[in-house]
Amino acid sequence: MQLPGVIADVLADKRLQTLLTLIVLDVLLGIAAALRDGAFRWSEVGRFYQTTVLPVFLGYFAVRLTLPYLSAELLGPDGSWLTETVATGLWLAGVGSLLASVAGSVKKLVGGIRGRN
Repeated sequence: MQLPGVIADVLADKRLQTLLTLIVLDVLLGIAAALRDGAFRWSEVGRFYQTTVLPVFLGYFAVRLTLPYLSAELLGPDGSWLTETVATGLWLAGVGSLLASVAGSVKKLVGGIRGRN
């Protein structure tokens, strides 16, 4: 398989799409919370991408892209379970991190609304 086809297969991965959806949700809620608090700064959006988006997205993307090509000699004849376990573990870590960040933004938004009543 050629590289463009491999990349297309990885981008079609539902777990990667879930990560991208959570990243977009996190960005939008974070911006909304910062705007509500009057604390929005573009530099914080850049920091978020540097500390969250790049490690989570690129890390998972790289793992999904390379794990299928590890040789049977390296992993043994039943090594496919290991590659899937590693990919799933990284995905769960990314989802957990993003959900925690989304929850923090929701808490700021809801807390601010309740505080104004």
